[in-house]
Amino acid sequence: MIFPPPCHRRADGVAQSRCSVPAIPLRTEIDKGVSGPNVASVQFYFDSMDAFQGALGKPETAEVMADVANYTNIEPVMQVSEIVD
Repeated sequence: MIFPPPCHRRADGVAQSRCSVPAIPLRTEIDKGVSGPNVASVQFYFDSMDAFQGALGKPETAEVMADVANYTNIEPVMQVSEIVD
């Protein structure tokens, strides 16, 4: 998820959440924007597109997405990417 920066919004506490991710990704990274178009981003790495789609299809995903509002009023943008060698 990427958090673009309208200047009147806050992104404090983006790295915190009361909810757990509904599926265990291989790795998770949280980046704070220093320069560029976004104030923060969170990357979840899954071993396959099926694993990723399975995580999105779980009921707990809605709870995690709803919890974002407890930490920022920035509407997240989802980007799906593939790592290439």
